[in-house]
Amino acid sequence: MKTNIGIRVGASVLIAVLAVVSWVTSGVLNLEPLKYLSGAVFVATALFTLWDLWLWRLAWLQLIPGVPLCVRGTWKGTLESSWIDASGQKIAPKDAYLVVRQTYSVVHVTLLTNESKSESSLSGVTKTEGLSVLHYLFFNKPKMKHEAISRMHHGSTTLEVSGKPARRLTGRYWTDRDTRGELDFNAHNKKIADDFEEAASLF
Repeated sequence: MKTNIGIRVGASVLIAVLAVVSWVTSGVLNLEPLKYLSGAVFVATALFTLWDLWLWRLAWLQLIPGVPLCVRGTWKGTLESSWIDASGQKIAPKDAYLVVRQTYSVVHVTLLTNESKSESSLSGVTKTEGLSVLHYLFFNKPKMKHEAISRMHHGSTTLEVSGKPARRLTGRYWTDRDTRGELDFNAHNKKIADDFEEAASLF
C-alpha cells in the first residue's frame, strides 16, 4: 500500500513538473500529460512488483551495489546454546531450521527447533565490500510443553553469508535472558517451510 501511494505521488509530481516546464517555456499550461497518469502509475507499479518479487534475485542483477544477496528459502543447520537447564547441564547442540521469506524490500526470518519458534520483528540483509550479513531481532515463543523450562524471550542474531549464490549462514545470537549461542546452516532448500516438521521433511 505504501509503495503504491509512493508511485502515485511520484508520477503526479513528474507530470506536474512537465506541465509547469511547458508553461514556463511556451507560456501555455499544457495539461495533456495528465491523461497518462493512470497508465504511468500502472506501468510503474507492475515494474516495481516484478523487481521486488523476482527480478532482483537474478544473479547478474545482484552484482549491482546496494542489491542484497538472496538468502530466501529454508536452511538446515545446528544451534549450540550456552543455556543451562534445570539440572545444571548445558544443552546439547540441536537441529534447527531457518526460514527466510525475502523480497527486495522486506525480509522476515523464522527459526524453528523441536522446542520453539522465533519470529523476526526487524530484519535485513546488508552488503558491504562484498560481505553479506543477515541481521535480525526476534521474539522466541516455546511450545506449551516446554514453557516451564524455557520462558519467552527477545534477542538478536547476526549471520554471515558465504558464497554467491549463498551456500552457508554462520553466526551468533544473544537473548535478554543472558544466553548466547552459535548457529551454522549449511544445507538449503528453495521451498518455504511453515513449521519444524515440514522443514525437516525438505531435507
